[in-house]
Amino acid sequence: MANFSFTRAIGKPLGRWIELRPVFFGFSAACVLALLFSADMFALKFERRIGTVERTTVHMGDTGVSYTVTVLLDGKRVSAELLAPTTCKAGDKIEVVKQTNLFGVRYTTSTADCRL
Repeated sequence: MANFSFTRAIGKPLGRWIELRPVFFGFSAACVLALLFSADMFALKFERRIGTVERTTVHMGDTGVSYTVTVLLDGKRVSAELLAPTTCKAGDKIEVVKQTNLFGVRYTTSTADCRL
């Protein structure tokens, strides 16, 4: 790996420019990534919908315990993250928040859980 050169890997003009300006190249890459993530944050759309609980699931991992619920929402099954432990049972109504951004869709529940 000691003989690796950007000049050989991506062409003389661009490779030489990167070798001479590594700090500027790293800063530029960080700015592009920051722009992508900030654009994603501002492109969020929130929709609140009521669905029917099919089942709740507890996941135990290295970072702790998380809860998800499978909900029948507008005729399709979606998995939503529960913000807190809940007493939801199959058949209960629950408010689900659909979050749409540049990278896709995410479902979470509101803080009310199954108290509808």
